[in-house]
Amino acid sequence: MLALSRWLPTFPDRVLRAMTWLERRRPRRLHDHYTLALDYFFWLGARSALSRPEEPALGPDDAPSHSPPRAGATARSRVPVRMRIGLGLIVLFALVADVRLLGRAFHDRGEIGRTDEITRYEARFGALRQVLAPYGRVGYLSDPVPPAPPAGSDIPRLAFKHYLLTQYALLPTMVLPGIRDTLAVANFHSADGVDSAATRGLTLIRDFGNGVMLFRTAAP
Repeated sequence: MLALSRWLPTFPDRVLRAMTWLERRRPRRLHDHYTLALDYFFWLGARSALSRPEEPALGPDDAPSHSPPRAGATARSRVPVRMRIGLGLIVLFALVADVRLLGRAFHDRGEIGRTDEITRYEARFGALRQVLAPYGRVGYLSDPVPPAPPAGSDIPRLAFKHYLLTQYALLPTMVLPGIRDTLAVANFHSADGVDSAATRGLTLIRDFGNGVMLFRTAAP
């Protein structure tokens, strides 16, 4: 990319336009694309700064030389060997990291058009969000054990993830765990759609489908 920038002056602008295009499509690993872009512009700026080495200041008794050495040779002579080795190792490490990130980005190209889990939750809870009072408080119900968890998954962590996704999908309403207020939202994933033990003593207000329900509780 740095070589392209040397031969194509408009390449940095094209990188910015590509990032704008990715931001509109929100791929799953957008932060990796941000890292690549920021890393590219960092090294672009570093290369620009190194291409303009500062000349040493002349003292009152110094006389300018009639045949000054080349700027590149002067700059290299001022950099200790150890520092040059360290900078080389940093550049090598950055290149290896960039290759790995670039590989991930190409691997995820096919998933740009797919709907991520956050977007699915927002769509699933969209109708319920419209009937809840903004900044109000509601309780939360869900399956005790998420059905068909992925192999090797942590069940409590998976259930907590579903709770956080529900909280995010229903913002700005505050979703609190358990039955604490007069209303409770349900996020069921079981085949039956309703956990009878969890809803015992509650009154169903509305079933929004796909396991999303709104209940009235006996809390004051």
